[in-house]
Amino acid sequence: MKLNDFGFIRVAACVPDVKLACPTENSSRILDAAGNACSKGARIICFPELSLTGCTVGDLANSRSLLDKTEDALSDILTRSASLDAFIVIGMPLESDGRLFSAFVAICKGEIAGITAARFPAGAGNFASSDALTSGAVTICGQQTAVSRSIVFRCGEASVVIESGYDLLSPTPASSALALAGANVILCPAAFNELPGRARQLESVLSQRSLDCNSVIVLASSGEGESSTDCLFSGHAVIAENGAILAASHKSDTLALTDIDTELLENARRKNRAFRNPRTRTFHFDEVHASIPGKSNGTLLRTVSPAPFHQCPTVFADTFRIQTEALIARLRHIGTGKVILGVSGGLDSTLALLVCVNAFDSMGSDRSNIIGVTMPGFGTTGRTYTNAVEMMKALGIDWREISIKDACLQHLKDIGHDLSVHDSAYENAQARERTQILMDLGNKLGAMVVGTGDLSELALGWCTYNGDHMSMYGVNAGVPKTLIAGIIREAAGTERFAAAKTNLLDVTETPITPELLPSDDKDSITQKTEDIIGPYELHDFFLYNFAVNGFNAEKIRMLAGKAFADKYVDAEIVKWLKIFIKRFFSNQFKRSCMPDGPCTGPVSLSPRGGWQMPSDVSSEEWLRELG
Repeated sequence: MKLNDFGFIRVAACVPDVKLACPTENSSRILDAAGNACSKGARIICFPELSLTGCTVGDLANSRSLLDKTEDALSDILTRSASLDAFIVIGMPLESDGRLFSAFVAICKGEIAGITAARFPAGAGNFASSDALTSGAVTICGQQTAVSRSIVFRCGEASVVIESGYDLLSPTPASSALALAGANVILCPAAFNELPGRARQLESVLSQRSLDCNSVIVLASSGEGESSTDCLFSGHAVIAENGAILAASHKSDTLALTDIDTELLENARRKNRAFRNPRTRTFHFDEVHASIPGKSNGTLLRTVSPAPFHQCPTVFADTFRIQTEALIARLRHIGTGKVILGVSGGLDSTLALLVCVNAFDSMGSDRSNIIGVTMPGFGTTGRTYTNAVEMMKALGIDWREISIKDACLQHLKDIGHDLSVHDSAYENAQARERTQILMDLGNKLGAMVVGTGDLSELALGWCTYNGDHMSMYGVNAGVPKTLIAGIIREAAGTERFAAAKTNLLDVTETPITPELLPSDDKDSITQKTEDIIGPYELHDFFLYNFAVNGFNAEKIRMLAGKAFADKYVDAEIVKWLKIFIKRFFSNQFKRSCMPDGPCTGPVSLSPRGGWQMPSDVSSEEWLRELG
């Protein structure tokens, strides 16, 4: 597999041990580390600031002897790196315009691609700011080389800029403007001394900065060998991508290595208003093209989460809070003090019930203003019925039971339907009857009908048009199926819902089913949703990577193969991915008239403020990618 074909490029942050004021020895260590990274497939490699001399050489940085030896060491690196298929950045002192700069030298195939310098350099007493650079070029190691305060290196899908650690942490980092100008990889040679909490601080800052710029940040900070006279240097190596930490090490003589996804970054930028505004692209910079020979092959070197909607550690609590506050806002806006919902004993209606209870408790309203209706039908089992009734009783709401069997039998008879034929008419008649009951009873009681359908069902069109598809406010509309059980389990552990804990936990263990077909002779569920349309964990993975990351079908297939390597073979992934694509495209008409409901995560399928797509668009091109 050619990783570059999917937008992946392998990058590395290298922190070799340094020998102070010994550039000859340091050049060998840098070459060894670069060779090791290249052997592992790295194509972009970053070393710490002043890595050729050490950042703590003090006034020796002004020594003519050290400057000459440093240039000789650079010449050695150029000669010996000619066989390395990588773009390499090292740090060194550089004399230009009668001043000394903390410079960053970009090297590719034995040539200097360009040089820039730190605006806020480490060891600032000896080094001038890059703001003082006036020459456009220098001659070093026999090569005339571009020198600039800001250079964007175009390396295929990677557009690379270099910014020192203290520059990146400044109030106005140049990388922000350079990112708007197209740079998507920020190499950050740094020289941070160790402090309590610094590792956590760096990861937090780099995570946020990479998200702000929809970029990758590769940090390599000075490590062992630096002087410990006044402080310690631990050797931080961190790689952040669009808000996520992909690799991190906080020790000396280390290598952080991972595959970055340039396609993910470009897709994120297309959605970012800042990158769509041409007035933000006025920052002056110099452009240098530097090819990266060869492609990274083999196994993808990054973790692919099988549950991308779960990546925020507080996702369950945050989602539940957003649902609750959205429902409160809607109730206050329309001026009603009652809600009504169908409670089946399944995941979706249970979550909607908990949201209603939480909202009414938060408003100080009596729970009796929540009307829960269980509506047994042809497929209702004892397990779901018992859980529904016992939950409603335990939570102290106004609960009612209305059987739909006789009404559906009469309706099917009226339309001339054979009761032995259990087709979509047989199933959907039940869903529509339940919705009619809720709507009419809601009108009678002055209550707003709360919808229970979730994001995953909307994506797949797994809802009956004008049946469970319809409500007056859909509190679960932004919640993927794979989050719901976790939200319920977390809520069950709180004092507010303790009385219903046993039933709540049993709901999370009940097979997902619409219960529209008769149960078997043991009163067991026969109609299991995931047997029909596929595992929701796969469909939520497909949805996230399709709608949030914007990946094509072939890339989603590849990522799913890695994320679910121990669970599904490729043929299974392809089978269910084809079903996802077909259903997602063909069921847009249901989403085009879906009720209001809150966006609770990174994707909304609302036609008003979320996903917009024609109802009659073709899925052929996406399916063709899968063969």
